[in-house]
Amino acid sequence: MPTPKQEKFIKIMLENVGTKGNTKSLGQMLLEAGYEESIAKNPYRILESETVKEGLSETVKKMKKIRNKALKTLDNKSLDEEKPKDVVDIVDKLQKNIQLLSGEETERVGLKQVLVKFIDEDEKETTDNKDTD
Repeated sequence: MPTPKQEKFIKIMLENVGTKGNTKSLGQMLLEAGYEESIAKNPYRILESETVKEGLSETVKKMKKIRNKALKTLDNKSLDEEKPKDVVDIVDKLQKNIQLLSGEETERVGLKQVLVKFIDEDEKETTDNKDTD
């Protein structure tokens, strides 16, 4: 069960992450939620909390689906409606937000790692769908 500060932080995160024009840092969001400045200077201590991860998990799942859909669009031979540059930008931003919200490493991550995860998830989804048919 999240503490009142964790609940407030989760709410602030969900309102701000991925919002166009958002300029709040993690530290600013933590301060707004009532955390001490020492914690705001090291926000990953809070993001690594299982309670916070759980509170953000549904949003992370939705973002992963959107990211995977964008990757499938890139894989599609006819990109008539979407510019590849725009799709790559969407994938990049979603990946960074997914990493941030799920407490994953947010340092430079090679595109290869992202694509391998996507392929693995896609293969698992395909296998799961075959099992239910």
